[in-house]
Amino acid sequence: MKLVCEIAQHHAETFGPSEADYRAAPGWSYSQLKLLPDQPELFWGRYIRKIWPLEPTPAMDVGTIFHEAVLTGKPLPIIPEEVLSASGSKSGAKWKEWQEANPCPCLKAHEAEPILAMIDSVWADKQAAKMLRADGRVELPLFGTDEATGLPIKGRLDKLCEFEHEHVVLDLKTTADPSPEAFGRQAWQQRYHRQAAFYSRLAEDHGHVVVAAVFVAVRNVPPYDCIVYQCDQAMLDQGAVENRAALDDLARRLKADYWHGPTFGRINELTIPKWALSKGETQ
Repeated sequence: MKLVCEIAQHHAETFGPSEADYRAAPGWSYSQLKLLPDQPELFWGRYIRKIWPLEPTPAMDVGTIFHEAVLTGKPLPIIPEEVLSASGSKSGAKWKEWQEANPCPCLKAHEAEPILAMIDSVWADKQAAKMLRADGRVELPLFGTDEATGLPIKGRLDKLCEFEHEHVVLDLKTTADPSPEAFGRQAWQQRYHRQAAFYSRLAEDHGHVVVAAVFVAVRNVPPYDCIVYQCDQAMLDQGAVENRAALDDLARRLKADYWHGPTFGRINELTIPKWALSKGETQ
């Protein structure tokens, strides 16, 4: 495997349909499958019946703006001061008119300052900058079929970096703490190992030789530091195992139309949790 730090710098290009078009296209994504097999009820309500949609939050909007700025060079959508009220609030006829013409998430000037600091931090990191400047395609949609179940699958990669005949799957992450211990915990809890394995598999199914899956983690509060992580093989293997279980679980549930977990309809034992015993909190 070629070391990421030895890869030459090139240029990236945007590829594929918009995010809205990608989401509307058929196929099960990592962000959906990560709920299975542990949260089938939520999966059913959010993705089968579609009665509990995942509502966007201000933090999600900031993440989207940050991703677009880093990956595509899109300028930050800053609200002109002249359309705000005298107190700086989003109100009045000028604001309403401007908002109707600019429906996407936008920022006040002071709200953009942390994002600019995050962007500077990413480009200041030599390893992150090398991969972001490398040849490749950003916001790349990939579609396929899981052979074992016949289910359609899809993924939208932040970037597929191209280095001669080898490829690196890159994903940007914002976090409150990018340190190895804290980000490692976040990665496990948020199933990033499953994402890395899922995207790597999709890229490989399209004929790309994937030699690494990398996360560029940047702190979203001061000092806005950036750390680059490469998934080891154990992490990728475990992600693949869990993705296999999720796809098999989904296939069974779609066939049986059954969306309850193992605790449904039974009396479940409640006991002292292991973490409480290990910390001596039962004394």
